[in-house]
Amino acid sequence: MFGYPSFRITFVKLSQEHTMKKIEVTVSPTGETSIKTTGFVGKSCTDATKELELALGTVTADVKSGEYYAQPAAGLSARQ
Repeated sequence: MFGYPSFRITFVKLSQEHTMKKIEVTVSPTGETSIKTTGFVGKSCTDATKELELALGTVTADVKSGEYYAQPAAGLSARQ
């Protein structure tokens, strides 16, 4: 018997700073979900995914990438 494949939904936005910000939601065949962000600096990634996390349920793991710990470039704001 074959199970259902994983599927992925990707949201892409070009920011005012002309950088691409991406939120990728993956749902496994067992129903587990993961959220991956790219292009966000600092806490802005958690701000951007907060509503998705609330809608999807309990967070069981939270892995921060190097972008989370990066500092915004001079003159640019990390806020969306």
